[in-house]
Order: sequence, then C-alpha cells, then structure tokens
Amino acid sequence: MTKSAPHVVSNKIALLESMSYSMMYTLEARALATLYYPEFQFSDPYAVAIKNEVKAAIPIDKTDKDFIFSITERAKIFDRVTSTFLLQNRGATVLSLGCGLCSRANRLQQVTKGSGNKWINIDLKHVVEVRNVLYEEQSNISNKACDDIENANWLDELWSADPQPILLIMEGVSPYLTQEKLEKLLYNIGQKVRSQEGKLSILFDYCHPDYSYDGTIINNRSAKKVHFQAGFKQISGITSIVSGSEIIGRYNTLAGSSPAYANAEADFKSKNNGEAPYEIILLAFEGKAKDKFEGKAEDKIENLEYFGKPLFWNKRYTRESAANGNFLFLAETDHFICTQQEYETAVSFLLNGNRFYNNLQEEVFAIYCVNLFQDAGLLLDKEPEELVLVPDYASDPKEISVGEHRMLLLTDIPETMGLADFVKEISVNIPTLFVFTDDLLDPRLGRIQEEFLKDMAQWVIIKLSGAQLMLGPLFTISSSPNACYDCLSLQLWRNQPVRKWGTENKSGAMTIPVVFSVDHFFNHRKLLVDTLNGVMADDLSVLTVINALSAEITVHPVSPQYSCRQCNEPQGNKQSALVLSPRLKIKTNDGGYRTVAPSQSIKNLESVISSLTGVVGPVNCLTGDDEALSIYATVFSKVPRKNGLLKSDDFIQYSLGKGISKEQSKISALSEAIERYNAMYDGTEECTYAKGDQLDAVAFFPEMLKRYSQDQLERFAQNLNERQAVKEMPRDTVLHWTPAYSLLNQEKAWFPFTFCYSNTPYADEVYMRFDSNGCAAGNTIEEAVLQGFLELIERDAVAVWWYNRIPRPEVCIAGMNVDALSKIKNALGEDWDYWVLDLSHDFEIPVVVAVGKHKVSNEFRLGFGAHPEIAIACTRALTELYQIVVIAGQHKTAFKFNQITDQPFLYPAANMKQKVFEDYAIAVCPDIKGDVEYCLAQTARLGFDIFVVNTTRAAGVLHTVKVIIPGLIFIWPELGNSRLFDLPVQLGWQEQKLTELELNKQELFL
Repeated sequence: MTKSAPHVVSNKIALLESMSYSMMYTLEARALATLYYPEFQFSDPYAVAIKNEVKAAIPIDKTDKDFIFSITERAKIFDRVTSTFLLQNRGATVLSLGCGLCSRANRLQQVTKGSGNKWINIDLKHVVEVRNVLYEEQSNISNKACDDIENANWLDELWSADPQPILLIMEGVSPYLTQEKLEKLLYNIGQKVRSQEGKLSILFDYCHPDYSYDGTIINNRSAKKVHFQAGFKQISGITSIVSGSEIIGRYNTLAGSSPAYANAEADFKSKNNGEAPYEIILLAFEGKAKDKFEGKAEDKIENLEYFGKPLFWNKRYTRESAANGNFLFLAETDHFICTQQEYETAVSFLLNGNRFYNNLQEEVFAIYCVNLFQDAGLLLDKEPEELVLVPDYASDPKEISVGEHRMLLLTDIPETMGLADFVKEISVNIPTLFVFTDDLLDPRLGRIQEEFLKDMAQWVIIKLSGAQLMLGPLFTISSSPNACYDCLSLQLWRNQPVRKWGTENKSGAMTIPVVFSVDHFFNHRKLLVDTLNGVMADDLSVLTVINALSAEITVHPVSPQYSCRQCNEPQGNKQSALVLSPRLKIKTNDGGYRTVAPSQSIKNLESVISSLTGVVGPVNCLTGDDEALSIYATVFSKVPRKNGLLKSDDFIQYSLGKGISKEQSKISALSEAIERYNAMYDGTEECTYAKGDQLDAVAFFPEMLKRYSQDQLERFAQNLNERQAVKEMPRDTVLHWTPAYSLLNQEKAWFPFTFCYSNTPYADEVYMRFDSNGCAAGNTIEEAVLQGFLELIERDAVAVWWYNRIPRPEVCIAGMNVDALSKIKNALGEDWDYWVLDLSHDFEIPVVVAVGKHKVSNEFRLGFGAHPEIAIACTRALTELYQIVVIAGQHKTAFKFNQITDQPFLYPAANMKQKVFEDYAIAVCPDIKGDVEYCLAQTARLGFDIFVVNTTRAAGVLHTVKVIIPGLIFIWPELGNSRLFDLPVQLGWQEQKLTELELNKQELFL
C-alpha cells in the first residue's frame, strides 16, 4: 500500500531532487503504462498512487510509447524471474539493491503472501527515508539504508545458521557503474558467498562497454546529459570474476520496443561477435552449496501433489525459460512449448497444496495448466523405472586404452556394459579414438581433435543411448574433402531449431536427458558392431541412425559446410551483374523448361536431403503413391525471430510440389524448399545500413515496391499484425539495404534488405516485409531467372483479373498431352468441374487460371500458371489446382477458398470465343538463355526494369534467385498501384477504371 501523507512527502521531495531523478523517470513510465497502455499487460497501481501523491514534474510525454514500453518490459522480466524464485524457494530472501521507488515487493505480494519469504529494499539513506514515507510496507518487507554498495557488507547480517537462498535484484543499477566498479561489486559479493553456506543468484541488467550512450539526469531545476560506459566486452567475462559462478539466464525483449533499437542491436551484434548491447542477466554464485532456481528447483521437491496424488516431472525433458514469455520442454526427439505463466501457475498450484488461489477463475486456470502438462506426458503419475542420463558438459571425459585404440567416455553409461569389449569387436587397423557420447552436440566434441586425438589417426562418434542410436561419422586427420566435426555440428544445429532457439538466451548449450536401455544395447549389439564396421571400412562421411525400438536404419549425409570456420573462411554472398550463358533444354511438357531431368535433379540433391543433417527434409506424399497425380511435400527448419508466444509450426516451413509425374512433383517440392531456405537470412548476405539517398546507386524505397493506398496504410496503422501490414517510412530513415543488378543494363540498385530476405533480425520489417514473389530455383541460374520472372507476371496478371473481376475467355485444353489430361481428369473429374481461363496480358506471355468448382458443395479452388508455351502454362495451373484441392481439404491453406462467392468472372466469358493453343504464338528457343532474353525484351518494351538478387549459397546444389520488376502488382492487394486500375482499360477489358471501393474485397494470397 501507499501512504496518503502529502505534507510529509513534500518535506522529502527536496531530498529526491538532490540525486538522480532516474527513479522518478521509471516510476512515471510504469504509471503511464498502467493508465494508458493496457496492451502492455502491465499494472503498477503503486506507481500511479505515488505519481498522484507527489505531483512532481517529470518530463515524460505519455505518447512516448517506445520508452514506456521499454521500461515496462524490463520490469516484467524482473517480475517474472523474481516470481519464479519466490514460488520455488519458500522462506527465501529477496534483496533489491538500489531499489529507488520500485514497487516490486508490493506488486508481488500475492506471490510472497504466506510463503515465509523476506524482502529487503536497499538504497541510500535519504531514498530509504522517502520509501518509508511513501510505502506502507507489509510485515515481510523492510527497507535498509546503505552508504556503500560496492563492499557488499550489507550481506553480512543476512546469513544464518540455516541460510535460505537469496535473490539479489539490481534493476537499472549496473548500467550506471563503470566496469571497474561493477567488477568490484560482483567480486565482493562472490567472496561473501564463498565463505558461507549460502546460495545466491543475481538478476541485473547489463550494458556492453562499447555501447556508450547518453543518459539524462533530471530534476525539477535542471537536466544534464551524462555519458555512460559500463559492462564487459564478453558476457562470459562476468563468470571469470568469481570462480564457480554461472550465467543461468539471459533475457532481452527490448529490441521489440522500436525499429531503431532493434536495428541498432542487430548491427551491434554483427560487429561484436554476437554480444548484445543490453541484456538482463541471471547469475548464480557458488558458495559451499549451490542451487539454480530458474525452472529447476522443483526437481528437488518431492511433494508435487495434485488433489492428494503425487505427480512427477518427466525426466526425459529438460525445462527452460525462453524468450518473450515462452517456456520450453525439450527432449531428444520431442518438444513442448507453453507460456511462462502456464508453467509457473502449474508449479505454484502443485507446490502449494492446490490451495494457492483466492477465486474460482484462477483455480480453474491452474487446473487447466496441470492438465495441459499431464496430457502432454510432461507430468506423470509415477516415475518410470529407467536410467536417465544427463550429460555434464563441464566434466572431463574419461580416457581408456583398448590395445592400440582409445576410448573417450562423454557418457555415464555404466562400465559394466562392456564398452571396451564392444570396441574390440570393431575391425580397424588404424589407431582410432572411439568417442562415446549421449549428445552429438556436446560442446566437448568440438575439442576432440585439438585436445584428445593425440597419436590417434582418426576418431568416430558412438551414441548408444536414447531413442536414436548413432554411429559415425568417421573423422580423419588427413587433409581430405570430408567434413569435420564442426561441419556436422552446423548440420545438426540447422535441424534442431527449437533447441537452438532455447539456447539463444543461455550462456551454454541446453542439456537433453536421454534414456539408456540395457535391453536395447544387448538386443542391437550385433547390428551396432556390423554397422560400425561398415562405416570404418568404407570411410563413409555419413551419420548412421538405428531406431532403438524398431532397429530401422537410416543414413544421413555429412558434408563440408561453406560456413564452417574450421574448413574454410566463410564467403559472403556478394552480388554482381549476371552473365547469362546458353543452356540447352531437354524435352519436357511437365513443369517447365529445364536442363536436367527431374530424376537426375533429385539424385543431385541427395546430399542436402535429411531430417537430421540436410538443408531440407525427405519428401512425403500427401496423396498416396497410387493416386493419378501425386502431391509431395517437404519441410526445412528455421529459428523464428518474431516476438510473442510461439508454437511448434513456427520452427518449420512447408513446401509443396506439383507435376504430372511423381519425379516432377518431388523436385518441385524440393526446389521450392531450397529456394525459400536460401532466401532466409544467415548473416553472410551483402548488406549496407544507411539512408536511401546516401547510397551509391538508385534506391528503391518500400513505397516503390509495395504500392499500398492511403486507406490501406491507415488500416495497417490500426493493426500491424495484419498480413503484409507496414508503416509509412520517412525518406530519411536509416535502413538495411542489399544490392541487385539489372538484367537489362547491368547497373546496380539497392533494395530494402527485408524485402529480399526472410527471417532477418532487423526491425525494418515494419516498413517492408519479405514475400517470396519472384523467388525461384533452378539447375542453372538461367533456369532460376526464367522461373522467377514467370511467377512475377503470373501474379501480376492474376491480380488484374481477380481484383477487377474481369470475365476472360476459356482455353480449350484438348491440345494438352493425352497422358497429362488423363491423369488430371482421374484426379479431379469425379468430384470437381474445372476449366481454364486465359489471363494473358501486356507481356504477351501465356498466363492462365484453372478454376475448380465442387459438384456438391459448390466451393471454388484456383490454380495458376504462366509459361511461354501455353500447354505448359495449362499443366502448371491444373496441377496447382489439384495441389490446392488436396491441401485445402486438409485445412493447410491460409487463404479461405470456401469464402469465394459465386461470381460471373470465375466462369468463361459468354461473349468471348474459346481460345485454342494455336492462338498463342510460341517463341521456340533452342536454349533457356533465349527464353530469358525474350522475357527481357518484353519487360523493356513495357518500360519496366528487371533486377536479380542472387541468393545461391556457396556449394549450393541448386541456383536460387529473387527476381524483381518494380511496378508490377502482387496478388496481395496493392491498391495504390495505378497499373491495377489502368491496365484493364488499356487492354480493352473494361471501358472505365474502377475505384478502390469497387474492387474485389477478398484479398488473394497463396
């Protein structure tokens, strides 16, 4: 509670004005967030009461949303971590050092009430005097004056014969300390803890020393700028001050507070080895005993009770707090993501005898949370009788000699299992180091060659625990094109995005428990020996996996990685003008022009296809191999960079294939996946951070590429979460740019980086979002450019037709390949009526839409196609129509096809003659270069330019590009693009232009 005593307060305000007013600044921000920004989900009624009581003039504009958000986000992180500590450590103590006017002790009373926790606020004497006036503290809260925080003497009186854990909070303190002072404070705290039986963790915000900034110290008489510089160049340097200390939590959501901050942070990280300019750190000090509380202390508590019955956490999962209020359960082959609130609610409910809550709504939510974890197999009624191994990355491996070979044990598998005898059964004539591990991403594996190989000529990894038994690859010390361990590590991390995401805010790798089964080991022993002998004999650079239950064997390629710093110096993806070369075409009527048959393309991609080590996963058939047409799908992994709560689907991206033949559908899916993967940010791209008018070539600003109307922009301003929603960008905004070169004149131009690459760390996305329009892959760069160009004009023509609702003539498809027609009819004919409409426009290249109408539900589906040959354009559209039929039936499309209303423009125009294939002039070229040159001529004739961003990665099997033609229309409505309104009139499709209000309101996207 706060006291109502303005006459006393007025006598103390003068004391406040004699010191930094930063405490009033942050208090004001918390009050304004409570009063005006409910979307921040933050409430501090104490700050509001004090603000009203003190009436001090604090110059914060309530419209300064970014600043207010940053203060409240920091407060929320401190609140959450503190709540977790209090819930899991009954009777513990919280010290708030440099507390100022923080109301956290009061805000968290619901958590501390009845728990036996103590809270001590520590600050300078006159600050404590003001606190005593303003706050009516609860009995478990006290205020303590301290004149010198650096010597840490204030800790002395806190220890007792049976000390409870202590959490020391320093919010907004260390950014004001020089590195020398911060080191002294942490060192003295560490010395105090080491001499006691104590357990202490520190939660503090931290600034990198190279992130110098100007702060403002304000009171009602003056304001002065102060230069701050504090912290450590490497966050790991903090742990070197006190031996045995460990960073157990890293948090930073402030980058979401403004694009400017996020961009500055991303640039800072790129120049400082990934170190952040600002973070919140949770540091554990090791005294004579140590306890880490962040998500782990309840492991040691036996009384998790649910209505009289004991519950146990599933020990196969590690549990960690994650960014943005997420909480992660991670196992060897599984994961579960929930909110931090759901986890903490369940824990507190189970630890407090199911009687923690004061109202029915809270209790219902708590029961829901417990049931959530039970249903997911995370909370168990009884503990399984199984040997769970948890790797200890800090321990030294055990070395054992076996004849001329050696074993290195990074596992706790019992020696009674006879691992030495297992090694003796391996036929190998070269001194070999056999490395037994429970985790192929154990950090100690990266030191094998340097520290443990010694006189051994080669080494091999063996994993005998868990659901996946793993053998290989074999690493040799000879110079060879084979991959090294770091290459393997890069490939494994690429396919473990959830673990990678969970590790990003931690100081070390997440440990994953695994089960060792004696039965599995002995049942599969011969298979393991035979398989490993094969690996050793063939010198295979593969990872062999044996399913512990079924004994099924899968083999995963391990190849040198272009980004591996051990093998080579990573090459940046530098752009240059493209030089097209002749590329002879092979005969095909399925999918499009190509230089390599689909079956050969698939074979060429074998080295990048794997669910464990590949760029993309294996293809899966969605329709069954016996179907007339087969639709294949694959996935690739990604670590999402978006803020907020995540779900499992955020870590993978699906790609779908289409085609008449199975091979074409497979390569279509794989090519799309690689195209999208290569367009994803990895830090090697060419990038410049500047204002557009400061660049050395023409810059295409966001409004020149996505031409939204004023009404659209005003709507976006109300909801930036809407698909493709952006802010208007002032011309003097500093932005990330990437170059592209014109195919017409080879001149360079600059494009917004977030337009060309996806999943970037830059907040520029608020001005320009990525889309895959124009992204393509091919066996050659010419193939890729042609496919990207055709996609652009296809979407352009479709947008003109769809939004203007223009009736178009039917295309007679009788001229298609007989086998293709038969397969399409068998796939669609029983349930769907379908027809093809001609959408070809001013580019004079065939563009068509295949329209399907269900015979019973009358729902519509659409498929599109564009190609110089009308037959191939129709094949593309019809196979895409079937693809949409399949995935829409499985509810996997974002576009709601069932909301398409029955309108005349969806049918063949009644007053137009049906078009036949002979009506289309086919530009027959002997090679793909000629086709591209024809497309370039059409582009130039219409007054457009065409640019290419080459997204091909080093050592890539396929060439990938993003083709850009500024001024064309995307299928997502660009209602500020005059071409959308003018072209139908120019082509004679309409007599007069429609207005924005007259356009089709259903926004089209696929």
